[in-house]
Amino acid sequence: MRQALPILFLLLGGCASAPRPPVVEYALPLPAPITTAPAASTGALAPIEAPRPLTGRKLLYRQGRRLAAYAWHRWADSPPALLTHLLVERLAAGGRWKAVLPPHSNGRGDLRLEGTLLDFSLHLEPRPVAAVRARFVLLDRNRRVLAERSFEIQTPVAAPGPAAAAEALGRGASELGDQVARWLAGRSLRKSR
Repeated sequence: MRQALPILFLLLGGCASAPRPPVVEYALPLPAPITTAPAASTGALAPIEAPRPLTGRKLLYRQGRRLAAYAWHRWADSPPALLTHLLVERLAAGGRWKAVLPPHSNGRGDLRLEGTLLDFSLHLEPRPVAAVRARFVLLDRNRRVLAERSFEIQTPVAAPGPAAAAEALGRGASELGDQVARWLAGRSLRKSR
């Protein structure tokens, strides 16, 4: 028995010293500027809300009703924070508003955009697709609802791995930004009165 203990410690020590794979982090692509004449309204973007599984940095996938995460792959920030940043950049690049105020700004816009991220994951069944689903509400300065819309983007994924999933989710997030910008295009304080 005394001879078995040193062997057991050596075996356990070997398991503990096995190198871990490096953690891979992903970010969303930022939009290119679009040249248009700016509108008269200033927009403020509220922080995007999300249910608890989407508030972490894990790269998520769904198989049926099961939600899981890739072990060594994650986002550079939470999906709601990444999407908030992407939308600020996309709306500013679109030139449809005079200015776009980020959530941490002390300024007050003529219009306020509030959003909820409902899905940001790889769906493995029936075929692999990256799903980005969100709902947005446009409010005026007096917090009256001017418009509301849900968006759902499904982007095909070449292979059900984490790198392909992150790339497809990035394309889906960019498309969401484009669709939100088109939805808001032409909406100004003058038109809401």
